[in-house]
Amino acid sequence: MVTNEQIENVVQAVIKENKEQIVKQRYRFNIGMLLGKARTRIPFVDGQKLKNALDLEILELLGPKTDKDLTKPKKDKKVKNPKKNEEKSEEHSESLEEQLKGYL
Repeated sequence: MVTNEQIENVVQAVIKENKEQIVKQRYRFNIGMLLGKARTRIPFVDGQKLKNALDLEILELLGPKTDKDLTKPKKDKKVKNPKKNEEKSEEHSESLEEQLKGYL
């Protein structure tokens, strides 16, 4: 039987190890990773109790979510170089023409 005190101690230790990243990324940090680490330390714990304890500690550390936390992160779109695509298509068409000339 795992006590609530043991759960709290493990959760606090896991959060302490990753505190810098948690504070930097705030609510975008992968909490599942923390749950996994905590589960390896106390494998027979009730998952719901562990998650509730972890959520409570995260809330105490970061406070409530802000508008900035709720907005979706912007993704950087990669711009394809159109010149490369044109060169490839020209090379490909030339090789087809050469192949057809060989058959005629």
